[in-house]
Amino acid sequence: MVVWKETKIKKTHLKKLNKLRSKQHPRIFSHKSIISPITNLSKRNLTDKEINILENGLNFVLPDKEFDEMTFISNIETCFVNLLGHCTEKKDYEEKDIDEPITYNLTPVQLQFASKIRSICNNFRFNTEKIINKHKQDFVQFDKVLKSLSNDKSIQITKPDKGKGIVIMDKEDYNKKMLEILSDHKTFKILKFNETMSHEDRLIRKLKHLKNNGFITEKEYNFCRPTGSQPARIYGLPKIHKIGVPLRPIVSASGTFNYNLAKLLASKLDHLRKNDTIITNTFAFVEELLALEFDNSQIKMVSFDITSLFTNVPLQRTIQIILDKLYGPEHTCTYSDKKRDDWCQKCKNRFEMKYLLDTSTEDTNFIFNNKIYSQINGVAMGSPLGPVFADIYVNYLESKLMSRLKNNGLLYLRRFVDDTFAIIKKDADINKIIDILNSFDNCIVFTCEEEVNNSLPFLDIYITRLPTNIPTNNLNNILSNNSTNNSSTNNISTNNLSNSLNNNLNNKSFNNSTISSNNRSSNILNYKSSYNSSNKSANNSINNSTN
Repeated sequence: MVVWKETKIKKTHLKKLNKLRSKQHPRIFSHKSIISPITNLSKRNLTDKEINILENGLNFVLPDKEFDEMTFISNIETCFVNLLGHCTEKKDYEEKDIDEPITYNLTPVQLQFASKIRSICNNFRFNTEKIINKHKQDFVQFDKVLKSLSNDKSIQITKPDKGKGIVIMDKEDYNKKMLEILSDHKTFKILKFNETMSHEDRLIRKLKHLKNNGFITEKEYNFCRPTGSQPARIYGLPKIHKIGVPLRPIVSASGTFNYNLAKLLASKLDHLRKNDTIITNTFAFVEELLALEFDNSQIKMVSFDITSLFTNVPLQRTIQIILDKLYGPEHTCTYSDKKRDDWCQKCKNRFEMKYLLDTSTEDTNFIFNNKIYSQINGVAMGSPLGPVFADIYVNYLESKLMSRLKNNGLLYLRRFVDDTFAIIKKDADINKIIDILNSFDNCIVFTCEEEVNNSLPFLDIYITRLPTNIPTNNLNNILSNNSTNNSSTNNISTNNLSNSLNNNLNNKSFNNSTISSNNRSSNILNYKSSYNSSNKSANNSINNSTN
């Protein structure tokens, strides 16, 4: 009796839960943002409907106007057959074997499971069709708005270089800026004809040779072997945080003859880019800042940016660095009169790897405005090898210059691709440090931004340096008091927090002896970020607010 009652109660609750699920609110397709994610740089004035649609983001996809029943049933049947272990190796377009069964004898348990799946599918189909019919007119309106934006050839809709959002530019202005980038004859050149197929044929022959010699495996050969290759596409992402809104060129290399080869090499070389100075994620970087122990009155913060790093990475120099790391210094085999077959195995491997690195970075063609270009210098931003080459070369640069930088006042340095955060001595000559960084390679140019009012933006963080070290425990008390007076710590303004800190600095509990003897001091107080951080432990409390 008790078991029957429990089963009945369970079924009742499940029935209620399924009913609530079936009556869930439909997806909201428009919303009002506090800060609009849309940056309109074009002459077109957007309507309210267009703004509401665009605020959903570039990844927003309208639902189907009708429920595709045949595709739904086919997918469910495929899933069920796979669960039973009767899946086939054949593709959809291939003929099945004559002896392959098309019907299966199911056990009672399997039949019961199939009945449950059928019931769930019927409920899903009914509820989906109900929602589609209810909002069909809304979908039609949304579709009209999107088609209107798509058909306007005078504008270019894209995303910003950093962060999320939507940027709308005049097509004429966009094309002008892209052509200015492509007019750099040291980096790009126009080709008279498409060389993609000849590159593909040459790579296939080379991959077969490497497979036969055992340099690559059968699996790697099948992965890298190109078929039906197409030229890449280039587009620009507007840097809306910079004056004049310059574009960052991105080469979409997916589908090119050397894309899979670049992916394979990127995975094999990824361990070479690891370095203590590289920032892996923002949270770890903030935790590291909080653990630093400097005299805040004797330091200052600066950030460095490398101008167009990807297009200025010296390919051959970077490839030599990679080969030296993999195989050691170059042997005399390559300079001797020996035939290649008589070289030592290390020199043979070095030669083959160099060919693959050259092929995966130098021969990518791309199209812009129906013209075919080739990038003759640097590595394409969009290639899987782009970040790998950039990190390896800048790591090499840092290792060669680090002792000179430290002798000139560098105390702390961390980098994310082409953005570098540094803490230097207060009396350090920043111009001298920049000269040292720019002395290594004429193509690699560093620019500098110094802190203003003890604060410095870096990546998606806003870092503030307090003029006096504050014990972490006392800092937590200040944050707690402010949190009590405000709705939440996340809503405390930077000015209010700074005033509170200044008022508390005069308190006896903040004297120098207390700081030096009792508690670890927290030097970097707060950061502002585009996301909300979860509460940290007592020793890592920080003020987190949106930009």
